[in-house]
Amino acid sequence: MLSDPQLSEAIKGYEAALVPLALRLVGRDGADLDDLIQEGRISIWQALKRGVTPSLDIAFKRMQMWVRHLRPQNPADYMDMEEWVDG
Repeated sequence: MLSDPQLSEAIKGYEAALVPLALRLVGRDGADLDDLIQEGRISIWQALKRGVTPSLDIAFKRMQMWVRHLRPQNPADYMDMEEWVDG
């Protein structure tokens, strides 16, 4: 198992690969670069803690999940929804 300093260094090794993935999603539903990269780091960290080789595909999927989390639950205007129900 990696110690905390080794884990931090291993995660930094993936940083350059996470940035282009995050840039593909910046701005979607309000997602910003720092949050997306952090989600990628978490994915890398979880894999390393389990002793598994990190997957950039899984890191990207975690970033996509963050974007979905930011998506509003009811994007329609309240008055439009009221007309639909009465309608």
